[in-house]
Amino acid sequence: MQLNSSYELSLLRYRIARILVYVALLLWLAIAVYPFIWVVLSSLKKIDEYFLNPLALPTDPQWWHFPYAWTKMRFQRYLFNSAFVSIASLIGSLWLSSMVAFVFARFNFRFKGVLWGFILFSFLLPGTTALFPLVVFAQKVGLYGSLWALVLIYSAQSVPWNTFFLRSAMEGIPRELEEAAVIDGASTWQVFWRIMIPLSGPALATMGIFSFLYTWGDFMLPIMLAKSDELFTIAVGALFLTISGKGTTDPTLVASGLLISVVPVLIIYIFLQRYVVKGLTAGALKGI
Repeated sequence: MQLNSSYELSLLRYRIARILVYVALLLWLAIAVYPFIWVVLSSLKKIDEYFLNPLALPTDPQWWHFPYAWTKMRFQRYLFNSAFVSIASLIGSLWLSSMVAFVFARFNFRFKGVLWGFILFSFLLPGTTALFPLVVFAQKVGLYGSLWALVLIYSAQSVPWNTFFLRSAMEGIPRELEEAAVIDGASTWQVFWRIMIPLSGPALATMGIFSFLYTWGDFMLPIMLAKSDELFTIAVGALFLTISGKGTTDPTLVASGLLISVVPVLIIYIFLQRYVVKGLTAGALKGI
């Protein structure tokens, strides 16, 4: 009798804990999804309706906001700039990070610990402290007012963070595979390209997604390096949407621009989300 009571009490505690977990997940889901729903509703409202009933459903959906933002406000240009910068910096970042991670994971050399300490120390530096030095750097090298300045800076900025995770993923790859390849006559470059890169695929995909999302949504650096609206990315262009040339910002039109900017990354994340879980669980914190 006492055993049954203990079992029922344990079962009750388990159910209560499970309910609390579900409640917490539902609250987190509501907090995460609400901004997206709010943007969707705001993009379909009239400007007076937006200010009078910001949380209500649109009574007369304004579908013209989307083609207007796309054509009249040159959103296709901003989308091209964001796509070019995000994809180019993604390639550059993963290329540099994977090579640096390979060196730290497989080679021993002088001052290895000191150099790794510099990489870890870079995590402590706020990104805002480097904004003005980066602008000066872009001016000195003659890239100020160019999309290539963004590509170069984004590629370099993400190297420490990506290297931190990629090194752990590569250290989890059995050395026997590398040794067998060397016995068969493979060079260091072939080992890196044919063994380390394919087996680090989930980690590379995860870091690539994070780098792409950060580059796509960044606002400060693109606006500081742009000489004109020709170089605006989609995150910057969305905040400059206006109905006319009077300089009055329409929040409903801004919401439609934000929704357009979110859709591409949302689609990419839906198709690649499984790699995020694989990459973060594939020895992400091993060997720190």
